[in-house]
Amino acid sequence: LWTEALIDLGDASQDWRQRTSVAQRQLLWLEDELKKANTAEARAQQPWVIVAGHRPVYCSLVRPTCSSEAAALRSALEPLFVRYGVDLYLASHVHAYERTFRTLNGSVCKADSSVDASCGPVSIVNGDSAEPPLQYDDMPARFTVKRHPGQSGYGELILLNSTAIEYRQLDSVTGAVNDQFIMVKSSSNQEPQENFLEAVGWLAFATALVTFTCGFVKWVHSDGLKRRDEALRHLRTEIA
Repeated sequence: LWTEALIDLGDASQDWRQRTSVAQRQLLWLEDELKKANTAEARAQQPWVIVAGHRPVYCSLVRPTCSSEAAALRSALEPLFVRYGVDLYLASHVHAYERTFRTLNGSVCKADSSVDASCGPVSIVNGDSAEPPLQYDDMPARFTVKRHPGQSGYGELILLNSTAIEYRQLDSVTGAVNDQFIMVKSSSNQEPQENFLEAVGWLAFATALVTFTCGFVKWVHSDGLKRRDEALRHLRTEIA
């Protein structure tokens, strides 16, 4: 059976799921929970929707866990993640660490930290501290942002506010931060203002660039004329 629970964590709702079976009843339950978490009223209370499960939907090992098994899981879960705007998927199983870009149907669809509802969620596979630790022998996938072999470590998920969350992967022995990122989203009433400010910023930059370029050309042209006049005066002096 599934371990079925929807946990409210301040600005986030998190679905904890266990076991690999994706029976129709279980998918219906998950969709119902995600649908409730994605309503305007729920998003106003918990803007972030995070799903956690044991198996990864994306990872870069050349073995069934990350190929056929992950593909089967994606075919069932990814449409729900996109439909209901899941922001982050947390998994383990692989005894190492890996973080992906926002990826949909195996292809990167968002390569920055902003939220895009039309893309899949960022995926984090955190199997650090598991035994035996995994050593990567193959190349990262195109969707891989960061990965490292299995070691003693743990993750921290920090809900900064309604528009930003931070994730850190730490070494439990040294305390070193092995990976860190902040995910940012804009509410519908903030986005136009941010886009306007971004446009104004680019316009100011372009204006400054044109002004500098024109001034530089004018300076070079003026300096060239001065050098020409000095050369002519020197030539006249020599001739005289």
